[in-house]
Amino acid sequence: MHAKPLTLFAALAGLSLAIGACGSDSLTLPSEGEAAQITVWEGSSDQSGRVMTQLSESLAVRVTDTRDRPVVGVAVGFAVDDGSGSSAAPTPVTTSDSGIARTIITLGSRVGPVTGRAWVVVNEAVETAFTVTALPADASGIVLVSGDSQGGAVGTVLPAPLVVRVT
Repeated sequence: MHAKPLTLFAALAGLSLAIGACGSDSLTLPSEGEAAQITVWEGSSDQSGRVMTQLSESLAVRVTDTRDRPVVGVAVGFAVDDGSGSSAAPTPVTTSDSGIARTIITLGSRVGPVTGRAWVVVNEAVETAFTVTALPADASGIVLVSGDSQGGAVGTVLPAPLVVRVT
């Protein structure tokens, strides 16, 4: 009868060792190098430019795996969907040795925030949003609208306002 408790004890000790071996650092899920996250690295919302021009700095994103290691050689797509003709080129872009992919944003005709997204082409669930700002263009002309040919005494208010349009 003494043999059964010793057999049970040996089995439990073996199971304990097997479970302990599963908790080692050698277990990595998902496999190394698989894209798990994409983040804006450089050139996001702190960047702005005049409408209808390219931004001076490229937009860069970084693709990493579950352990925050760079993922090399992954295609990243870029899109700007503001309806004003803003665009990103080139797209897709392959990540570098440091997991970075860069594109140039050309702003469209609408002033204000321009939003877009970058995503890993083979796994569109891994994506990030970005925002840049389109500023108005410089004034290139001035045109009289109304209020011309008025007269009045010095120090008095004219009957109609002077109105001009800046283009």
